[in-house]
Amino acid sequence: FFFFFLMIRRPPRSTHCISSAASDVYKRQIINPEIEGINLQELFVEYSQIFFDSLLHNSPTTVEWSIRMTSCAGICYLREGSHCVIRLSKPLLKFRSVKELKETLLHEMIHAYLFLTDKQTFDDLSLIHIC
Repeated sequence: FFFFFLMIRRPPRSTHCISSAASDVYKRQIINPEIEGINLQELFVEYSQIFFDSLLHNSPTTVEWSIRMTSCAGICYLREGSHCVIRLSKPLLKFRSVKELKETLLHEMIHAYLFLTDKQTFDDLSLIHIC
């Protein structure tokens, strides 16, 4: 029996080789400067007041940027007690529009609301909602 292994290496992200497909993709992405200027906490409080009758910002719910999360734009999960955490991916959302950032935040806030009001049972998602 003969076994053949094909190993395909992806070039490192810091490569400057013109022929590197990965390098070309990273060069074409443009960071949205408006995202850097958004205060995530203020937006969270504003949306909590408008859409959730101030429930989220008056409860033990936190919203934060994640610099390590790269597989999805947002995540909502429950910590011990009833502490709900919303994390948004800075590496992914910095290339998106402000509208997409706001929609992602609202999407995760809905999950936090459902967690905190017991309308979404914890067995449904094992205490976590991803994307």
